[in-house]
Amino acid sequence: MRLTNHETLLVAKNIAEVIHTLVDSNKYNVSIDWKQYYNDGVDPFNSQTDCGLFLEEYNGMPCYLYTPIGRWKIMDRTTAKGNQWNMIMKDLKKRLQLELFISRRKITKGWVGYIGPVWKIISFDNKILPEPIMKSKSNLCSSSYSREVFKKFIEEYPLIT
Repeated sequence: MRLTNHETLLVAKNIAEVIHTLVDSNKYNVSIDWKQYYNDGVDPFNSQTDCGLFLEEYNGMPCYLYTPIGRWKIMDRTTAKGNQWNMIMKDLKKRLQLELFISRRKITKGWVGYIGPVWKIISFDNKILPEPIMKSKSNLCSSSYSREVFKKFIEEYPLIT
């Protein structure tokens, strides 16, 4: 099974909206800025997928989605506050079936913290998704192509403003 770029981005948008709803719900002791970063779109120089989607955590926060046109920053990890990110992930996993792709790793060069884990997103709301596969470096989309695809996508499916 394959999805078009727009279909994959729509699933990513829907997953991001679930995450944003959880964060903004006041059910958890968390807060984070996300609107600006989310609306900035994808980083075409990082984490493109051949198909499917990945979710990357940063220090326990669901911060990035890997898409066919790049890594979509759905929250800004530097503005995070609170201590119940694990509860957000627990509730998110009720809607996402995830499979570990890369375990959590400590980073000591450039900054100190943990990246990951990175999860393959197998299904969303019980709908099986294409198997997530990272794109090889020799097959990456150009940044102009990625930006054009994203621009057309948000014209059809506007993001939160």
